[in-house]
Amino acid sequence: GVARNACLRRGGEVVLRRSGSAPPLLGDALRRRLASQGQYGFRFGWEFTEVEVVDGASEQMVHWMPGPAAVALPAYGRNVHHFAESVIMLFHASLHPEIYPWLVSLEHLLLPLTSGEQELEWNLGFLDLVLFAAAEHGATRPLVHFAEDLGLWPREGANRGEAPMACFEQLVLLGMTTSEFGLFAHPREADLFRAHADVHLGLGGTPVPALGPEHQMRTFLVERSGSRRLLNKGQVEEAIAFTGLADLHFLNSTARTFELESFRTQVSWMRQTDLLVAVHGSGIINGIFMDPGSVVIDLLCPSFAEVQVC
Repeated sequence: GVARNACLRRGGEVVLRRSGSAPPLLGDALRRRLASQGQYGFRFGWEFTEVEVVDGASEQMVHWMPGPAAVALPAYGRNVHHFAESVIMLFHASLHPEIYPWLVSLEHLLLPLTSGEQELEWNLGFLDLVLFAAAEHGATRPLVHFAEDLGLWPREGANRGEAPMACFEQLVLLGMTTSEFGLFAHPREADLFRAHADVHLGLGGTPVPALGPEHQMRTFLVERSGSRRLLNKGQVEEAIAFTGLADLHFLNSTARTFELESFRTQVSWMRQTDLLVAVHGSGIINGIFMDPGSVVIDLLCPSFAEVQVC
């Protein structure tokens, strides 16, 4: 038999493998805690089981991969916020290599629940930016493997017994960061990430003048093209304009839809925006690219079918 300490099975299940005298990857107490903990009541998909390696296991169902690897599992697929929080740890780790030595020397980054062919353009752009920014601080740039690369993407008609496994000698489980500064642990970290975005996306042109007492806030109103439509957009615009503090026309439009624009375009808009007013679920995570002192207003309604602001 072949002994490896961790495998991924279709559906994002993490199987910790143990054979003979080889120690488990996680102790029982930590394994139970990781399996039960979540944020806002969610479990992020980690399921842990320990199995013995069986002699004569079908090699056709196992894909072996050497070298350090990390797994990122967004809570929901095709969601910009959950994708961002699942991979931003790689940038944080690059700033603290003494704490996260494995994460700065990764050879493989695994996204077993994400299809590279079907993923949102924003998510792919954000991942590329994170890897670029981490490399700027000395981290190695890992090979990225999506579900179809690992042979884990569900096949029509396949059952659990037919599910292949991708196995690794060293596997890091990426955690979710929780901090007071968006996705970042410190204002300096957020500033660094924005600076890397400007360089990587070619947005380092003439800087936007700093907001002063005599200037209106450059205000950006974002809506959605599908569900959670903003039914009374005109009233919202009137309410914002009534304050006299907002400039709704600095981008020659009063409303935009993030989901229809490229990652670079969305970031470039945010680099010029002081006040972001957006329907919940419309890509508010873009606010991390706004300068310090900017404001985000999230239009959140108990019913997600549509949003009407009274």
